[in-house]
Amino acid sequence: MPSTFIAGSIDFSSVDHTAQFVDVNAELASAHAHLHALDTLLSNATSIADITTLEQQIETVQVEIDTDQGEINALSASVDMATATIALSERGAPRLVAAAPSALSSGVSGGWRNAVEVTGVALAVLVTAIPVLILGAIALALWRWMPRFLRRTPRPTP
Repeated sequence: MPSTFIAGSIDFSSVDHTAQFVDVNAELASAHAHLHALDTLLSNATSIADITTLEQQIETVQVEIDTDQGEINALSASVDMATATIALSERGAPRLVAAAPSALSSGVSGGWRNAVEVTGVALAVLVTAIPVLILGAIALALWRWMPRFLRRTPRPTP
């Protein structure tokens, strides 16, 4: 760290996962031993029913092993992702304190955001409604024009 800076605060964010590591490693070792025992039984099995039952149990234990390994990987990643936050400030620099926003400025900014949102929605509705209004005007014009056209009597021929 350069000598012109001082560390204002240092915060370490981590969680102790030792107990979880021990538990999951014990479960994983037990599952591996169970799998080894099932493999030994499978190699000595003679009937189709025994082989099928043992293969189903092996599949269940394999899923358990995969789950435990995934949990160990997740725990390792969370330990790897532990963070340290260090706030630096320059020596002799004045400290600026942020002022809390006043109720008036919060109200005005909130009102402005609402006005912009309402205007945007109104414009979206208008743009959506324009084609419908145009089609309605055409339909009305046709409805009023067609009866006149149909009511015309043909001119007598001389």
